[in-house]
Amino acid sequence: MPALVQFSARIAEMLADLPQIDGERGVILPTLDFEPTAKAHWIEMFNEIEAELNSHGDFASIRDVASKAGDNIARIAAVLQLFEHGPAGLIGLRSVESAAKIVLWHLYAAKGLFAPFAMSREAANAATLDRWLIDRAQMEGVSSFPTRTLLQSGPNVIRRRDHFEEALNILQQHGRARLVENGRKRLVMINPALLGGTAESLTDDDMPDVPMVPRAPWNG
Repeated sequence: MPALVQFSARIAEMLADLPQIDGERGVILPTLDFEPTAKAHWIEMFNEIEAELNSHGDFASIRDVASKAGDNIARIAAVLQLFEHGPAGLIGLRSVESAAKIVLWHLYAAKGLFAPFAMSREAANAATLDRWLIDRAQMEGVSSFPTRTLLQSGPNVIRRRDHFEEALNILQQHGRARLVENGRKRLVMINPALLGGTAESLTDDDMPDVPMVPRAPWNG
């Protein structure tokens, strides 16, 4: 292919143009800066991608990947500029626009690959609370915890009251725990089946409104 021949020839030129070497500092590499319009576009793309990292954004499920996107746009733009013009001058708008298209394509590809396996924040918090409740209950030989204890000493992710209530609501929907209120006292009662007991060991007054299920991998 003619384009591949041209690409290989350009790579050979770049490899032949070896960088200067300093005896004390090692390889001396050039520093490329942005043209003003290119820098403005880079900042715009950086901010747009950052805005999509929130819990309802396009990249919420791949935050670890997307959080590096702004830096990667700058790196790729530098590579494109170097390939076309060599290690001199300023990185132009065309290079930044092309780099942004490349990075965004890969971000959405990563989202398509990883998003089906990602939990929402609410489900992940509920899974964390579920594991904590069962492990601590078995270790301490109890079957319930005061909500005050969970908010003060439970997993960090559920110490905010709204996060705690979201997580507990999910556990109740799946029959893994329920909230018992007695006056001002509020307890989170764990499904006895998850602690090696049975649902029948509860009194009629304590019987949950949701079906009891055996312990199994969290299904979110």
